[in-house]
Amino acid sequence: MKNNNTIFKKIITVLILITVLMVLLFGVAVYNHFFNQNEKEIQNDLFPIKPPDGTIPPDPIAPPAVD
Repeated sequence: MKNNNTIFKKIITVLILITVLMVLLFGVAVYNHFFNQNEKEIQNDLFPIKPPDGTIPPDPIAPPAVD
C-alpha cells in the first residue's frame, strides 16, 4: 500500500503543477492583452484621439446644429 500511496502523491503533484502552469499562462495572456499594447491603441481606447488641428469632432449621436 505504501507504493500505491506514493503513486497517488506523484499524480496529484503533477496535476497541481499543470494547474499552476496553466494559471501562469493565462496571467501572461491577460497581461499581454491589457498592458503590452501599443501606447496609441491604449490612449485611443480610453480617450478618443482629437484631430491634429485641435478641433473636436461633432458628436455623432447629437442632432445637427442649426445655424
